[in-house]
Amino acid sequence: MEIRVLVSDLGNVLLPLEPERAYRALAAASRHPEGIAERVRQVAVETGIGRGGASPEAFYQRLAAALGLQLDFATFCRVWSDIFREDAATVALVRQARVERRYLLSNTDPIHWEWIRQRHPRVLEPFDALFASHECGLEKPDPAIYRRVLAASGLPPAAHLYVDDLPEYVAAARAVGMDAVCFTGSDHLHGELVRRGLLAPETR
Repeated sequence: MEIRVLVSDLGNVLLPLEPERAYRALAAASRHPEGIAERVRQVAVETGIGRGGASPEAFYQRLAAALGLQLDFATFCRVWSDIFREDAATVALVRQARVERRYLLSNTDPIHWEWIRQRHPRVLEPFDALFASHECGLEKPDPAIYRRVLAASGLPPAAHLYVDDLPEYVAAARAVGMDAVCFTGSDHLHGELVRRGLLAPETR
């Protein structure tokens, strides 16, 4: 079936990220820096911030208490979010793909989302609809969040091409009937788009 909708992940596809930067900064401001990455992830899961289960302020307060953080809220938000850079080549491929619609589907949180909207608007511009996990109340790989995208398009699942860097999320997209590509870099994605007739071979 012809691909009519390109659905893309955000982090480590359009926006490579380095969460270790945030962990290092949080450790430097913590009275309890041991095992900080795992403890941060635990608080994120417990609060459900990625599904909209906690406000930014509540997440900060929970994390500050758990880690003994000596950061105010505004500084925490900056430290937490200043981990992204833009992959211009991949953003260009998304813009150039010969599809009717472009959707973004991202597991994120409201703090990162606000930062991205303010600091990286060019990355979001090509998309006709944005599906952020904390706004959907769902996270990948839950099939329901992929079905939310399908419901929005009204097209058969096979008319969608999903791009993600995580094999688990690619498999979940295929399980609901989408075509899908596991992203390993812009050169690979270029080849996959060309192979599906969504891009001219000479387009770079």
